[in-house]
Amino acid sequence: MWGLGPPDQIQELPLIPGDSSGAATAINDNGQVVGISGICDQAVGRHTAKHAVLWENGGVTDIGNLGAQWWNTPTAINQQGDVVGFAGDPAFVEGDILHAFIWTKRGGIQPLLPLPGRVPEHVDSEAYGINERRQVVGVSCDANFVDCRAVVWDNSGVPTDLNDLKAPGYSARLESGKDINDKGEITGRAIDPITGVRTAYLAAPAHGH
Repeated sequence: MWGLGPPDQIQELPLIPGDSSGAATAINDNGQVVGISGICDQAVGRHTAKHAVLWENGGVTDIGNLGAQWWNTPTAINQQGDVVGFAGDPAFVEGDILHAFIWTKRGGIQPLLPLPGRVPEHVDSEAYGINERRQVVGVSCDANFVDCRAVVWDNSGVPTDLNDLKAPGYSARLESGKDINDKGEITGRAIDPITGVRTAYLAAPAHGH
């Protein structure tokens, strides 16, 4: 059993000056917190997420965006303070198309591209998990979100379709990657191509990979 401390032990996280609302989305063991800061619109995503932010040592840092001041949402932070999430596109105010990102203190915010060479073309990417090896998992989709595939980005930022790595005989399509641990085990959602039923999965890397 555990409980929250008294009110004076609950810390309110500061917003970017000029913003009126925010939400925290992830925390690591060092007490670094990531989330969003913006104006009152929705709890997560859209105009509320004007700024993707990092809270540490009592302060707030805007970690940047990929050109739009909306939908900038961190989703995970590892113990090194590396942050992943998704960011808005200047051409899509309502968040129809998003772009995965990774942020590090050394490299700043960088896009994580969708799968290349897909038909229909993949234009949307979203990152949801990162481990200590900076392996990132998420999803890559076409513009209509018909062909969505779980992906992993390595340190070069090159995406790999997890469906290309699964053993023969597993017929469901790995649709999204939601988290990855330091063993390389990945969790997410799969979809049966015949019935359309979605199920949770746990994927373990092959020995030596």
